[in-house]
Amino acid sequence: MIIPDPYELTPIEEVDGLFLKRDDLYKLGYVNGGKLRQAVYLMSKAVQNGAENFLTAASYLSPQIPVVSTVANALGKPLFAFMGCKPETFESSPYALITLGNGTIVKYYRNCPRSSALYARVREYAKTLNNPNILLQGISCFDDRDYFKLLAHQVENCPDADNLLVVCGSSTNAIGILAGIKKFKKRYNRVILFGVAPNREKLIYRTGKSLELDLARFEYVDAYSDLDGYQYEKTYREAIGDIQLHPRYEAKAYRWFRQSGITGKTLFWIVGGEIGVR
Repeated sequence: MIIPDPYELTPIEEVDGLFLKRDDLYKLGYVNGGKLRQAVYLMSKAVQNGAENFLTAASYLSPQIPVVSTVANALGKPLFAFMGCKPETFESSPYALITLGNGTIVKYYRNCPRSSALYARVREYAKTLNNPNILLQGISCFDDRDYFKLLAHQVENCPDADNLLVVCGSSTNAIGILAGIKKFKKRYNRVILFGVAPNREKLIYRTGKSLELDLARFEYVDAYSDLDGYQYEKTYREAIGDIQLHPRYEAKAYRWFRQSGITGKTLFWIVGGEIGVR
């Protein structure tokens, strides 16, 4: 597989009255989106610095494992993936075909659902490997200014609009987008981050300050904690024209947006689409 250039600008489309940033069209094999770009950047840089083995941990519901496994396979490096579930739980999921097909070595800890506990095991196992590189939850690197400059570049071809709506999970893409708005002097009356994971608002401000990033002002919708009936595991079927939205992320944000009564020209940033064998 040829790894796509992480600086490649993904296109803007207008569908059903919405501007769409199609970051889901950044693809490698069966995975796509902003998380793929982050993995490509971080893992390619790690290999340049001598990494020989990769390790990570995530929920079996997270696209992180298949994304990282695809990039590791393309780089010709082994990946050790740690999960807090039973083998049969993951192996019956749609992400297993990609992960296992990439030759990933999966280690299961059925009584270890918490991320902190899983990563404790990751760090211990890393001591047994030559030149290991650990990819944190969210494929994140909150101390790499160049990394956020890379993400900010994706704002360059975005049109001005009344509203900008972005799904916010780990917040890495969101931080890059906020920096890009300032860098390219884009105009949005409202920048709305739709939080699908535990609240990242303070982390966004803290990261911006520590890296001296000039971030645009934003509104944070804490769907994870504040919306009645919200469940991370729950999925929805939503589409814009022929574009099927990710059932756990963008579909929730789009459904909220349709019910919110927000008016005016809107740019909806599609961070990524659902992944799987197609």
